[in-house]
Amino acid sequence: MTDLDTADRPPDRPAATMHSAPAGRDGACTGVYLEGNTVERRTAVIIGVAALVAVAALFLVRAAEDRVTADTVSRADRLAIPSEWKKTVDIVRGEQFLCMDTNPCPSLARQWDTGTKLTAADLEAVAAPAGLTLKVEGTCQRKPNESGTIPVCIGTGTDGDYNYFIGVVSPQNEPDKFTLEVRPVP
Repeated sequence: MTDLDTADRPPDRPAATMHSAPAGRDGACTGVYLEGNTVERRTAVIIGVAALVAVAALFLVRAAEDRVTADTVSRADRLAIPSEWKKTVDIVRGEQFLCMDTNPCPSLARQWDTGTKLTAADLEAVAAPAGLTLKVEGTCQRKPNESGTIPVCIGTGTDGDYNYFIGVVSPQNEPDKFTLEVRPVP
């Protein structure tokens, strides 16, 4: 074993040790290999495998998050929203591995212009196909002396996994707006 000439190597690379490689079929020496290359290859393989594992984990987490979000949306879609209502708000906050916000993950908020005045019976009729029994607070009727846009009733219910908040908002001199919020049970 001899040290390679250090005059030609960059200063940031340690001197490598030269070993003779095994002889080929004809008995001649087939070459020289450097120990440093083996360490560098091993390090590169380890980093590559770690990167692949990390990417695979991210895909698996994302797929799980998408399934939970899709479940939330499908539960909200079970409500019997009349086709003549016009959806004006549709916010879906997807499931996240780290949910750092005041809104829970996943959650959903929707609003429709109904084109009419609603009653507590309308809330219950919308919720019934989803298997929800609502506890309705308020009369769903605007008092004559109130001004501005105000909530006139809200129904709450749960399916065991999610809480549902179904409400009626009454803008002054306009048809009612129907609101829906779906959030996971804490």
